Amino acid sequence: MIIQLPEEVKQLQKDWFDTSVPKEVQHRLRFACQVFGKKGKRMVWDTVSGGGGTICSHGLEENVYQQIRALQRKELFPKSYDENSKRALENFLSQKGITLEFGGYEETPKLSRKIFSLTKKIYELLPEHHLGHDHLKILKLCGWGGGAAKCSEYDDPVVHMFDFAVKGPIRNYVGLLLHETGHSFDEWVKQYSPELRNELKGLWGELSTSNKGFAIDYLLGEKSRHDYYMSFSSEFLAEFYLIYVSQGERFRGFMKNSSQGSTWEKVYGAYKILFDDKEYN
Repeated sequence: MIIQLPEEVKQLQKDWFDTSVPKEVQHRLRFACQVFGKKGKRMVWDTVSGGGGTICSHGLEENVYQQIRALQRKELFPKSYDENSKRALENFLSQKGITLEFGGYEETPKLSRKIFSLTKKIYELLPEHHLGHDHLKILKLCGWGGGAAKCSEYDDPVVHMFDFAVKGPIRNYVGLLLHETGHSFDEWVKQYSPELRNELKGLWGELSTSNKGFAIDYLLGEKSRHDYYMSFSSEFLAEFYLIYVSQGERFRGFMKNSSQGSTWEKVYGAYKILFDDKEYN
């Protein structure tokens, strides 16, 4: 069964920026900077450690400021809080056995209505047994973590989307939400079928020797994501969860032409079974 993806998820199948966007502007948008000030005195807050934990500020040239603002209007969640959208997500998650919580200083931050509706839309793509199991009981939005994670984290049984994710580009939010949900599902697989988990870890071992793997352009880009997820089996299995859901024909085409295609096919086939034969496009 082929499931059609919403446009916000399909965007992850494409390159993020074209060559006309300067690298400085790309980097600042990728890492959720904030720009402000009057003409003649523009400033930027750059997130250093993610999640709102550490920032630094400095001056910004007017042309760079205008480029960043133009892209932010296109890439960030619109500022349009709606209580009904929040309640719809809360009700949906509650029916799956998941509690919606909020971190940070505000008890209930006024987040964009699109965060609530998009989260619901993404989780509706997944099989029933991927939600509300023992390793996914809380979805937490806002705030930040206490460890090394910069953008989001999984702390069994909590998927936590930091300030960085909810205030940054939509593309990052989609990628991080599915990646962290992939961590929760990896924990479920360990419990459900340790033999399959060991088999998948072995397949990661075969694939990790190549520098020609598959990657998605979010956060700091494809090379950064590839190098990171190929370094640890747990990160590989979480990132492949994102790949399986979001990449559709792009990944299936890569798999057919890869020199390690047979190994990738074994990973994909295992996930297809775990996804109840659902595939995405």
